[in-house]
This record gives sequence, C-alpha cells and structure tokens, in this order.
Amino acid sequence: VAVPILVLISNRVFIESVSSTLQRSAPSLPAAFLCVWAAWLAQVTPTNFVRWPMMALSMSGFILISADQLHLAFQYRSIPLFRVKLFMLMYQLLSFALYATVFTFGRLGVLTSKSEHVFYAYTDSTILILHGALLAMIR
Repeated sequence: VAVPILVLISNRVFIESVSSTLQRSAPSLPAAFLCVWAAWLAQVTPTNFVRWPMMALSMSGFILISADQLHLAFQYRSIPLFRVKLFMLMYQLLSFALYATVFTFGRLGVLTSKSEHVFYAYTDSTILILHGALLAMIR
C-alpha cells in the first residue's frame, strides 16, 4: 500500500491540482500495486517456477513507475523549487532501487535472512524520516 501512496504524493508535489494528480497517476497506480503484489508473491512462494517470474514482474513494474515519474517531473521544469522536488524524487527512486537490490540479494542467498531484516529495520525509519522531511520542506 505504501508504494502507490508514495507515487501519488510524489506526483502531487509536481502537479498543483488534486484531480489532475489522480488523472495523471492513474496509469502508474495499477503498476505500483502489481509491483508490490508480485514482490510479495516472490517472497512467499515455495517454488522457483513462480518466484523468478514474479521477481521479473516486480522489477519491471518498478522500472515503469520510475520512468513515468521522471517523465512527469521533467514536464514541470518551470515550477518553483523544481530542483528540490527532483532531488526528493531521485532520493525516493534510489531508495526503492536499494530495497530491490537487498531483496534480490536475499532471494539469491547473497545476504542472510538476518542481514536482510537488519537492513530493513534500520534503514526503513531513516529513509522515511528523510523523505518526510523533504516533503515538509517542499510544502
């Protein structure tokens, strides 16, 4: 649920109107839900026959969402605080990419389950606090 909400919040930073934000975000939201659902399925399935296609689907969704958000951002280059807003978006995308990398390393056995969970526990709060601070600065 958090990823689609972050997509909406990030898009809202660039677009002034709430209705325009919802219309513009409509194509990305199903991809965001699918991305999260596929990552969850890849995590809980006991077979590699399902796990790897779900991971590929999840990563594809992430790439589509990221490309769409960057495209949206560059359509609004003339808005106030564009560089700060772009920095926030880049921070968000890099954070998601880092999570995807750790998730993939965990599935491949490069990281132990304990290391993966320690990473999530300590970076989750830090990333969310900085993301929230950036949003507060922009608003």
